[in-house]
Amino acid sequence: MEKIKNTILNRKKIIFSIIVVLIAILGYKLFCLSLVGKMYLNGDYLFKIEKDHAVLKEYTGTSEIVKIPKKIAEKPVTEIFYNAFSRNLNIREVEFPSTMRIIDNHAFDQCSNLEKIKFNGCLDEIRYRAFGGCEKLTELEFFPNSKTQVFPWAFESCSNLKTVNVNNAPITLEWYAFASCLRLLEIVGADNMRADIGSFFHSGLEFTVKRENGFTYFSNFLLGYTGNEKDIYIPEGIRFISYRCFGYLDYYDVSGIHFPKGFTTKRFLLEFNKDMIKKNGKVKLYFANTEAFFEDYKDNTDELFFQPNANENDEYINFLIEDCIIVGPEDSAAVQFAKNHGIEYTIEES
Repeated sequence: MEKIKNTILNRKKIIFSIIVVLIAILGYKLFCLSLVGKMYLNGDYLFKIEKDHAVLKEYTGTSEIVKIPKKIAEKPVTEIFYNAFSRNLNIREVEFPSTMRIIDNHAFDQCSNLEKIKFNGCLDEIRYRAFGGCEKLTELEFFPNSKTQVFPWAFESCSNLKTVNVNNAPITLEWYAFASCLRLLEIVGADNMRADIGSFFHSGLEFTVKRENGFTYFSNFLLGYTGNEKDIYIPEGIRFISYRCFGYLDYYDVSGIHFPKGFTTKRFLLEFNKDMIKKNGKVKLYFANTEAFFEDYKDNTDELFFQPNANENDEYINFLIEDCIIVGPEDSAAVQFAKNHGIEYTIEES
């Protein structure tokens, strides 16, 4: 009998404990719901709680290592607000959660002792001077598969930044993204990256680029061409051609452009003057890499813009047909693209 009583008592205790836990959970859920649209201070972090996410508005701590929380009040932390960490001289390392999507203007501006940044997810945007003036930052690594848009001057004056690893992510670097990063010498894993020429080539980098035979280089990037050869041979080792690298070809008589075997760039622009085409005939584009492929479009001028990564519904594709001859191996994506779109091509095995 005593044993039965103890069993019943224990069951009541368990049920009571479960009820207490459920009430606590419900209370917490109601508390989190009550925070929507309000500011919420959690330790050294001040958050704005939105309906489906949280924004980190301000950090007042003095820690050297900062690990931004993944969730607060049951909401994913997705954004660092304007000036949230600006001029914090204590921070040496910062780690972002996988939920992070936006790092706003000046978020870490002039955190001059910041040495290490760790991204754990695919950011959408790194905005104007988000990490400007982080003088002790020496390397930067993007998370694989990130489609991050890096705004102008996002890393301006990170004067000791030497290496950027893109991890083959399809990120986009806007003009002057690395302005005045005077020691930036290497960008790796950039096969899928798009960069405006101003991202690298500007007065702040003029001492780190190389110039030879009309080409301007930065690491394995080709930034510009100002030569006058009729047949242009892009040097071996070039993997990326910057936006509008050949933007001034309309000044020269060009008959052919030869792309190296290692070339894997997915985006670049070519510009041909119609008078040059009438005078010399179509420009031959030689592709040794069987994986190269295309996209083309035209703006409101008379010049053709040619670009890999095809938009097959492009209404201006006839301008590519008129101006270019694709030359490459029979099994190449370049020749296949030409066949599919009625573009003149020539089979030439590498």
